[in-house]
Amino acid sequence: MAGKLLIIDGMAYFYRAFYAIKNIKRSDGLATNALYGFIKMLNRSIKDWQPSDLIVVFDGGLPKKRMELLPEYKAQRPPMPDELRAQFEPLNEFLKVSNICTMKIDMQEADDVIATLGKRLKNEYDEILVATGDKDMMQMISDNIKMVSVAGLPIKMGAQEVKDKTGVYPEQVVDWLALIGDNADNIAGVQGVGHKTATKVLNDVGSLEPFEDCLAKIENPKLQEKIQSAEEIISRNIKLVSLDYLVDIGEISASDFKIRHPGFNELVQFYETYEFHGFVKELKQPELLLF
Repeated sequence: MAGKLLIIDGMAYFYRAFYAIKNIKRSDGLATNALYGFIKMLNRSIKDWQPSDLIVVFDGGLPKKRMELLPEYKAQRPPMPDELRAQFEPLNEFLKVSNICTMKIDMQEADDVIATLGKRLKNEYDEILVATGDKDMMQMISDNIKMVSVAGLPIKMGAQEVKDKTGVYPEQVVDWLALIGDNADNIAGVQGVGHKTATKVLNDVGSLEPFEDCLAKIENPKLQEKIQSAEEIISRNIKLVSLDYLVDIGEISASDFKIRHPGFNELVQFYETYEFHGFVKELKQPELLLF
């Protein structure tokens, strides 16, 4: 076991770059802000975390099992803006010429693919870092799997950092989200149970399962009644927010994700095509290169 794998939530980087950086366009008017920002963020992550291995994972659609549980799952999210969609093909081109491994599984969310990768490769690395802003992913944090920030200061979250942020440990995150819901995914929680109450419940009872044991440990009669009456919602939410660690991602090995230097000429041509002159300058000054 050796090395460090950095798994990047591709859409988290792409969307963040699009909304954080404005008014970058090619001379013909093509928006390139998300593409430019993605490359900057990627380079920064490599510099901050110094991984030996790297993979960028993208959403491939919403899984049938979650849609059957909740047809409104993520329904509140607006469609991808046209200006962002137009930059997706150039992004894929960049990742290809940069020799960066990517993964996208049809009808599977990136979170579940990342979780599956983490489980399959856990014993292959000293450390696996997951770059995402999705709080669902806190449930997969373990002794050698951590979450890292996608922008700003380089922050690494282990079990204690999850406890400091949420009041619960990674193994309790599913129950915590089942109680409070997740507005980002259009999942309603238990009415009248907010973050503080959910945290107190879990600190008192440990786990929502077995459900009858959980209820017996709740001393407040009104709170006990609230949670008891929401048993079906809680059961559904646990299934919705639990990561799927068994996505069919095919045969993989750690060697698939080794960071390889990009083809110099191909990358220069790509940067020149999209008028990223600063990136060309970095390529021509090896001391500025991050990978």
